[in-house]
Amino acid sequence: MKRALLSLGILLCFLAAPLIAQDTIEGKWKAKVKKDRIRLQMAIPDEEDFFNEWNYCAYYKKNDFTGLEWEKEHTFKLIREAGTVSFQGKFSGNTGSGDLVFQPEKKFENFLSSKGFEGISV
Repeated sequence: MKRALLSLGILLCFLAAPLIAQDTIEGKWKAKVKKDRIRLQMAIPDEEDFFNEWNYCAYYKKNDFTGLEWEKEHTFKLIREAGTVSFQGKFSGNTGSGDLVFQPEKKFENFLSSKGFEGISV
């Protein structure tokens, strides 16, 4: 369990690090629910290259999210050390989709700087 959490933390560091330079990042999400887990796919388009986008897919527990509801349009969040992802959309049955906004956490940027990562940019 500790190894899995450490791996997730490291992965989030590397995935979020390029995003720190911006105030917020916008994208799309879609999900499939399987029992108590959610398979979440997030996509963030590259504003400079139409054919390039960042994609990430992972499984999360339902209780990893705050404000998660079913069968209605709403906003829910995934809060991590690197920042907060706010999801706007709807779950119908076992699937969901919508828009997302990532808000980087300043403390995380400071943590990266303390580890020698300076001038992080897209």
